[in-house]
Order: sequence, then structure tokens, then C-alpha cells
Amino acid sequence: LQAVKDMVQGLVNQLLEEAAKQATQKGFCDSAMSKATMERDRRLREAKKLSAKLGSLHSKRSELLEENELLKDEVAKLEKDLLAATDLRTEESKENLKEIKEAKQGFEATKEAIETLVAFYKSAARKASNHDKAAAVLVQSAEEPEAGFEGSYGGKQTAAKGVISMLEVVRDDFEKSAGTTKDSEDKAADEFSKLKLQSKTDIAGKTTQKKLNEEELESAENELKSGKTQLQTTMDLLDGALRTLEDLKPQCVDSTMSYEERKAKREEELEAPKTAMCTLDKEGVEPMCKK
Repeated sequence: LQAVKDMVQGLVNQLLEEAAKQATQKGFCDSAMSKATMERDRRLREAKKLSAKLGSLHSKRSELLEENELLKDEVAKLEKDLLAATDLRTEESKENLKEIKEAKQGFEATKEAIETLVAFYKSAARKASNHDKAAAVLVQSAEEPEAGFEGSYGGKQTAAKGVISMLEVVRDDFEKSAGTTKDSEDKAADEFSKLKLQSKTDIAGKTTQKKLNEEELESAENELKSGKTQLQTTMDLLDGALRTLEDLKPQCVDSTMSYEERKAKREEELEAPKTAMCTLDKEGVEPMCKK
């Protein structure tokens, strides 16, 4: 009888030992699975966050490159237009200054000619008057047109007045032309100065913005490089967590029976030997049979 009891006790101990192992295994699996799952979820969140950041940096990089290309074209056009305007202004100024110089020279030459003619006719008139008084030999006929002075020739005064008046008109035209051209030159020079200042301001502003964009682009490139490294590290850690979960599945995940089901089955298996032991334990000395 004792041998039978020992055999039953051995069977019960074996079943209890297996149950204890299963409980210990469950504790290990619960802890390991929880830790690996938390690691997986954490790395997944980090990967999504880094991916979003990298996407934003890529967009920013593309925008900066596109804007810098546009700024480059705009600066080139402004410089080209300013160079063309400068060439036109230089040529226009050269022509205006030449015209002003010629007009002033014409004015001075005409003025000198008028002064010379006036002096000549006055001198001739004085000479003729003095000659007439001394000789008194010529008498102006009543039918002859008035010459301006009586007596010998001292220059045809009426014709002289016409020539001088014509020269005065020419002189005044030269003076007016010089003044009008100078006014046009001053106005054109002022307008060009404003255009040049505006163009240089625009060029400087766009050049500065392009430089700032290049600095920002360099920063974005560095962040992209660093972000890619971080993402690769995070993905490696995520892969590690996933591998850990896969490695735990064979020993921790029984797709056919849960731990509770296995525990219930184990208790059911223990019930039969316990009943047998207690049936044999007439004296009631076995611990498992005590109530």
C-alpha cells in the first residue's frame, strides 16, 4: 500500500512541479513580452516622428532650392537690365553733353559775330558822317530809299539791322537749345540715379535673401543627415524589438491553449491522483488530504 501511495505522491509532485514551472514561465513571458512590446511601440512612435520631421525637412529643402533658383534668375535679370540702362544712359549723356557743348559754342560764336557786326556798322556810320560833313558833296535824292545816314557809304544800316536780328534769333536758339538739352540731361540723370538706386537695392536684398536661404539650406541638410542616422538607429532598435517578440512567441504564445486553460487542465489532472491518494490515506496523515 505504501508503494502505491509513494507512486501516487510522485505523480502528484511531478504535476505540481510542472505547474510551478508553467507559473514561472508565465511570469517570465509576461515580463519579457511586455518589455519587448513597450520597446516596439516606443521605437515605432519615434520612427513615425522622425519620418514626419524628415518629410518636413525635405519639403523645406525643396522650397529653399526652388526659391534660390528664382532669386538667382531675378538678380541676373536685374543686373542685366541695369547694365543695359547704364549703357543707354552713358550714350544718351554723351550725346546730350556734345549737343550742349555745340550749342554753347554756337551761342558764343553768334554772340561774337553780332558784337563784331554792331561794332563794324557803328564805326562805318561814324566814318560816313564825318566824311559827309567834311566834303558836303553828296546830296541824297528824295526818291532814293533812306539808308539810315546821309552822305558817303557807312554800311547799309537797314540791311545791317536785318542781319543782326537774324543772328540774334540764331543766338537765342542756340541758348534755348543748350538750356533745353541741359534740362533733359538733368532729368534723365536724376531718373537714372533713382533707377540705379532701386535696382541696386533690389539686387542687394535678393542677394542677401539668397545667402540666408543658403545658410538655412545648409542647416536643413545637416538636420536631414542627422535625422536619417537617427531614423536608421531607431529602425534597427525597432527591428530588434520585433525579433525579440518573434523569439518569445514559441515559448510564450500558445495559439492552441491559453495559460488559464492549461492551468485548469493541470488542476484537473491533479485531481485524480489526489483522490486516489486520499482514498488510500485511511489514517488522514497526507497533507493534501487534510481539509
